[in-house]
Amino acid sequence: MKISRMRIIDSHIHFPPGCEDRPDSGRMLVRAAMPFGIRACVVSHLFGRNMGENLHFPDSAGVHEANLFAAGQCRLNASRLFFMGYINPQNPDWMSEMTSCLAHGACGIKLWVSLKDSRGSLENTVKVLRHAASLQQPVYLHVFNRTGGNLPGEICMEEFCELAQTVPECRMIAGHSGGNWRKSAEIISRCPENVWMETGGSNPDYGMVDGILKFCPPERLLYGSDGPARAFFPQIWKILESNLSPADRELVFYRNAINLLHLPEPPEPDGPPGTAQNIPGPERIDYCCFCGNYPFEKRAEFSPEQLEKLLEQERIEAAYTADFSAIFSSDIAAGNRNFLQRCRSLFRVKPLAVINPSDPNRESVLKQIASEPAWCGFWLSPAIHQWRLDDSEYSEFFQHCAAVGKPVFLNCGFYEPRFFHPALKIRPVADSELLCFLSGSPFEQCLIQGAIPPEGARKSGHCRWCWTRLSDRGGALSRFLECPDAPLLVRGSEFPFRHLHETLAAAQFRSPLA
Repeated sequence: MKISRMRIIDSHIHFPPGCEDRPDSGRMLVRAAMPFGIRACVVSHLFGRNMGENLHFPDSAGVHEANLFAAGQCRLNASRLFFMGYINPQNPDWMSEMTSCLAHGACGIKLWVSLKDSRGSLENTVKVLRHAASLQQPVYLHVFNRTGGNLPGEICMEEFCELAQTVPECRMIAGHSGGNWRKSAEIISRCPENVWMETGGSNPDYGMVDGILKFCPPERLLYGSDGPARAFFPQIWKILESNLSPADRELVFYRNAINLLHLPEPPEPDGPPGTAQNIPGPERIDYCCFCGNYPFEKRAEFSPEQLEKLLEQERIEAAYTADFSAIFSSDIAAGNRNFLQRCRSLFRVKPLAVINPSDPNRESVLKQIASEPAWCGFWLSPAIHQWRLDDSEYSEFFQHCAAVGKPVFLNCGFYEPRFFHPALKIRPVADSELLCFLSGSPFEQCLIQGAIPPEGARKSGHCRWCWTRLSDRGGALSRFLECPDAPLLVRGSEFPFRHLHETLAAAQFRSPLA
């Protein structure tokens, strides 16, 4: 894959906190993005050092200072770096700040969380949108549908749609396509033609872009990463895995940004090309896979037999797999039994037996598992099943499990907890729990899914970590691999939440060290 040959404008990038101490911050962003085919970046500065007590409702002086910094960096990196002027609609001087931003070359306006006033009214934001429209300036709005409720001031997709209908003369970008794109999809179809969607900021959910395109034409979809906190390649993967034609992919990657933001054609890259790097762990073995019916949202269902065929097509030799029916069943034993029966004739699907230490029937479930040599390991989740790793109540039971002689796959979560169905409760697993468990684990082999190795975790022959979460964060995997005593890493796709090859490709084309 020659990613450096792609032509991309990243419409959603931020200067990181503390960037004011680095006069070459803009150049650093450009150099980090260019190996991925990103030839120009549209930035905003939301994390200035003098934003006031509430970062989400920054004061006027801090906003002005941040915008001047962004403008200065764009001048130093002309043709590569462009900025959107950041506005807090609740500040009384927002109009003069917008004037200043445009005078310094802003290509549009950026609104983040502070869209509602203390009464919950969007009145001031409507004024900002109307004024921007009078100046023919597009406006990017941060839009989110958080499970459990949004932040104070933050708007959801329904509210964005109402704003677009209220101010139809303003060209508006729905940041993150609402975050939870599945919840946003139907609302997207009701948005008027003054609206564009943007893809950045969430995990690369399998089928995300194709799902958005059912309600939004490719002419109104922008690529964005939300980098550099987000790694560039997983965000690019969202577009690459879609069914977009080459011409429509070109629209999404950069043509739409040129037309909407009035940007010049991006110049040719002037840095080294991006090439695939070596990855840690076996390339053709997947240590984090799922199959069956996920009960909380409409999602493609893959039976064990279908997964087996897909693994063969994708040249994956083995995938250690847990079954949703067993994970979410009130009768784990029955779910395990049915899953194993379907896997008996399969070679690539390696079945994992679900067991819940807090289940009153845990000993009978363990007895059933121990009687079946075809199981390839235990699957335990303190996150999904709501128990603590460091609870001494389970110590003896773990000893019984370890005596069976199977590896344990310890799951600390999957997918995007911010966008889970409200009925699915996830208990965050603390680093201290993980370290406590691993320090006294009776299992000869332990595989950790859905967590980043915490500080204090060390290389150990009996413990390996899926690199999934590390590959999502900008530069995190590269920094981790630089540590001489870092824990061992393995591939984990989180399929079907992600494409089978996404995390592998993200590790191969990982963000460089800052």
